[in-house]
Amino acid sequence: DPSELIRMDEEFHFRIAELSNNSELLRMLENINDRIRYVRIINLDMLIKEEGDKGALSSHRVLLNALLTRDADEAVGVMRNHIEKRRDQVTEAVRRAYSQLYVPA
Repeated sequence: DPSELIRMDEEFHFRIAELSNNSELLRMLENINDRIRYVRIINLDMLIKEEGDKGALSSHRVLLNALLTRDADEAVGVMRNHIEKRRDQVTEAVRRAYSQLYVPA
């Protein structure tokens, strides 16, 4: 269920942010999640079509492993790669979301 996957993805990011013990960061993340949820849905659809059901989640698994083993260098590297890769994917998702909202088929 795409809605459940989005909820789980947001929860994963939120729990990572909780490790900072920074209430302002958590508040900002909740605000951002509320604002970009539609784009996440479009992006999830793109990822499933392009990579199957495992593509985006694999970096989450690697990051979780790095956190559990307290490997800070690995965690930073995984997060950096995840952000860089996702930046291009999200840009395309925003383009598609915009076209679906304002240029109906």
